[in-house]
Amino acid sequence: MSEGFTYSRETIWHITCRSCGFYWTYPTMNVKETPENRSWHCPLCGHKGTGQESPDLKDGHDSPS
Repeated sequence: MSEGFTYSRETIWHITCRSCGFYWTYPTMNVKETPENRSWHCPLCGHKGTGQESPDLKDGHDSPS
């Protein structure tokens, strides 16, 4: 076995409830899985709905400087 390293990718989605403002994270290693692909329920208030991309991400404000 080589002396190198192995790695994997993990995406951590930051989810905010539009009803109560509660924030939580959802990690995944499946690159095809996005918040738009599923329905969600808020663990705090129980609000149910689908994901919508944050305007900050659409404008590129979440990318590193």
